[in-house]
Amino acid sequence: MGLKENIYQAFTKSGGEFELKKDYGKLREGDKVMIEADRGNTPNHTRVKTSEGGVLLMPDTNIKRNPTIDKLADDLSKAIRDFIIAQPFRVEKLSGTAVGTKTAPGTATGAAGPSVVNPLIIPEITIDIDKDGYSSNPKDFVQSNKSEVRLREGEVVELA
Repeated sequence: MGLKENIYQAFTKSGGEFELKKDYGKLREGDKVMIEADRGNTPNHTRVKTSEGGVLLMPDTNIKRNPTIDKLADDLSKAIRDFIIAQPFRVEKLSGTAVGTKTAPGTATGAAGPSVVNPLIIPEITIDIDKDGYSSNPKDFVQSNKSEVRLREGEVVELA
């Protein structure tokens, strides 16, 4: 289940009337039922209370979604998503290694004048950042505070 469905299910437990999609036993399409807080343990079924006070275990497919709760669940899931996307997260601990890194060619100016500097291959570079300063990098605490991680809005998985 996604966030929206989790929110929807939480709200259905707190009450509200639901219509039946089709006849079920003595109940007719369009009759109103209330979702019980204890939904039962049968997969894809929900315990409902009828207008006469009886309790039934009914297939979920027989119950129409409540549009008010559905809209609220959708709005809340979007609000939570937008809140999380807007948060800057700081890197607390990070390690990375690059192997065979090649430098760019350049020029150097010395007493004899400018000269070409050929690219160099650095066999291995290791990066360590730790917010508490527990790495071999003397600037790790500073770099940790400069680092920022965010979720990209277009890459967030749909919450339905």
